[in-house]
Amino acid sequence: MEIKQTRLSDILNGSVFPETGSGRVNVDQLSAKIVLERRVADIGNGEVRRLFLVNGGGSYPYHRIEELVRYDAAKDAYVVVRQTLIVADHFMVKLRPGCTQAELETLNASLGTRIISDTGFPDIFMIQLATPSLDGVPEMMSVYEKETNLVLRTYVDSIDFPSAIPNDTNWASQWDKQRIACPEAWDSGTGSTNIIIAIIDTGIDLDHPDLAAHLWRNPGEAGALATNGIDDDHNGYVDDWIGWDFGRGDGTVGSGDNNPDDNGDADYDGRFSVSGHGTHCAGIAGAIGNNSNQVAGVCWNVAIMALKPFEYFPSYTNMLVISTKAVLAMKYAADKGAKVTSNSYGGPGSGSSYYEGIDYQNGKGVLFVAAAGNDTANNDVTAYQPAGVNLPNVIAVANSTSSEVLSGTSSYGATTVDIVAPGSLILSTVSGGGIATKSGTSMAAPQVAGAIALLYSAKPGLNYLDCKQALMDGVDKFPAYSGKCVSGGRLNVSRSLDLLYPIRKYPYSESFETGYGRWSYNTGSTPWITNSGPTPLPGTGPSAAADGTYYLYVQGGNASKTAILKTTFDFQALVNPEISWSYHMYGANIGQLYLEVSTNGVSWANPRLLFGNQGDQWFRTNVSLLAYAGMTNVQIRFRYFFSEFFGQEAETALDLISVAEGAVSNDSDNDGLPNDWETQYFGGATNANPNATASNGVNTVLQCYIAGLNPTNAASFFKATGLEKDGAGNGFVVRWSAVSGRVYSVYSVSNLLNSFQGLETNIAFPQSSYTDSVYRAGQFYKIDVRLAQ
Repeated sequence: MEIKQTRLSDILNGSVFPETGSGRVNVDQLSAKIVLERRVADIGNGEVRRLFLVNGGGSYPYHRIEELVRYDAAKDAYVVVRQTLIVADHFMVKLRPGCTQAELETLNASLGTRIISDTGFPDIFMIQLATPSLDGVPEMMSVYEKETNLVLRTYVDSIDFPSAIPNDTNWASQWDKQRIACPEAWDSGTGSTNIIIAIIDTGIDLDHPDLAAHLWRNPGEAGALATNGIDDDHNGYVDDWIGWDFGRGDGTVGSGDNNPDDNGDADYDGRFSVSGHGTHCAGIAGAIGNNSNQVAGVCWNVAIMALKPFEYFPSYTNMLVISTKAVLAMKYAADKGAKVTSNSYGGPGSGSSYYEGIDYQNGKGVLFVAAAGNDTANNDVTAYQPAGVNLPNVIAVANSTSSEVLSGTSSYGATTVDIVAPGSLILSTVSGGGIATKSGTSMAAPQVAGAIALLYSAKPGLNYLDCKQALMDGVDKFPAYSGKCVSGGRLNVSRSLDLLYPIRKYPYSESFETGYGRWSYNTGSTPWITNSGPTPLPGTGPSAAADGTYYLYVQGGNASKTAILKTTFDFQALVNPEISWSYHMYGANIGQLYLEVSTNGVSWANPRLLFGNQGDQWFRTNVSLLAYAGMTNVQIRFRYFFSEFFGQEAETALDLISVAEGAVSNDSDNDGLPNDWETQYFGGATNANPNATASNGVNTVLQCYIAGLNPTNAASFFKATGLEKDGAGNGFVVRWSAVSGRVYSVYSVSNLLNSFQGLETNIAFPQSSYTDSVYRAGQFYKIDVRLAQ
């Protein structure tokens, strides 16, 4: 402890410097001419806050750097655990609806500030301070935020790093594409150059052999228009034929140039792009495949838009991005038709103008994929931007390794990070025409962006939020990711692609071990609940799954309930599709479980009805769906209903639903009535309507078949045939007419306002009676029948 305290005082007086780590500015190595002001304070709990005003160069040279320094016991040293950079002499203001620039300029005049930039948004303005200082921006933002009738919100102009960790190992294997099931996805298609991915990064090597042919070209500046010095498409950017370099500009619309290259520019001596960060990300998402050259991207037929908001900062000898320039790139991408943007940069903090660019994309239906960061931080606790911006189109991505665990550097968050994707030792394209491996959440994000492009290519009219949901629902779940991201799993592009279509790969089975799979229940209706072990209520429900660990069930209660579980199948590949499932219907008050089928979602056939107490065991049954063979949109649902008048002991469960090619069916029209029975009573194998009322006026035709009745005989009923005292006079004998292939259950109750209690279940033919050995005056009895399995 004494050593720690001594080091704390050394940190405070500047005689010892903390460890900075990669991906941050090492302020202590900068010259005194660059560091204009310094402030160090002990903020308690062994933590130190360091503030610096730095002339870092670039288009906005004055920067405010804030660091949180903390003791690391494992390293026995103080380390920088968080570093945020913002521009120190300007910030952004968003006006309230209906307010004008003239009103803002009046306020500016009173405060000694001025508007300096056309941000591309009519209600957002960049406000320049008179001089840079450590406290100028936060203090002036506070002043503007008090003008609540004029100002809606303010933003800092943040400065952020690429989210990559350099790695020089030339591991020539694309393990990542195998892991996320790209080959299986490519069987359905390899993308479309009609889909645009915008890579918002350090630029792209425009001559790279695995990228050049598929780089996006602006149709409004094509051919001779590309070099005529005119803004032909009237978007504010002159000759933007292949994207735009925003980094060279001053943060206003149209500033910069039309060369978003990642190979180095003469005025920066090429120093900033030696890592080829943007080129690497572009290759992960969309490197050309099947061309016998180097690597393949996730979506290897796609249009890649090169947008470069990064610029070189000489003082830091690194490429960084200023948030206002990134926002211009976000808006450009959305306006030019990009379906997804890949954003492999960021930093700790919140409150920057990133929100406005992402919100603009959200309004245009553009998905914003962002790296979660490499700080090994919980982003739920420590905000990280832009990945942490809370908008529905954001997909924040963590980094997994080939060992199916999170990378040791990857940030995470149960509510702020959405999905995991491979980001460690990823082989991809780099500047100069070659390939190399890199690691970081920077590499994970374009995996997801490429997957999105592949999904859009497969289904061009796909809604952007449905696309995001398919990514989230299609993940492979592993324990290492549980609680680390919203989806709880790692990207699987093939499974996500399958989710866009009806189920079409057979044999198919779902035992609900990792959730609902391809099944869902109606929002607002009674849910089917995933469970392992016994259900909560006594005297009803299973004690374990039929297959594996988990199953679905509907909970009993004191109200009528209808629970629907549904999905859609494509039966083009099946000659005689057959569905089978395990069910458990135990409890005195069990209702009715219907299997229903529809081709339009409006009218539903009912090929199987199960009802009544079946006893405390799992059964398995199957139904031929021959009538739907070859059809492409067959909706199937399980609908369970029970009434509040029955009582609480009504829990029904499902498990292991399977669909496969079935044997030749004895039910040609798939109505639940065997051909021979239907022919016997109705003169043909397809003549009966199973839902029609039988001649007895009480039962349906299908119920008559289940009970073993004659549906054409008005006097044919399922009923008790006798009730008499047993031979000893101690109880009652209940009798009925038993039929082969049926199973019976007997219940009793002394008050019809109460629930029937089961006496005996699963009484098989030929037994046709049950003896209740306890004599109880005024007792009522009920008999249920079902088909034997």
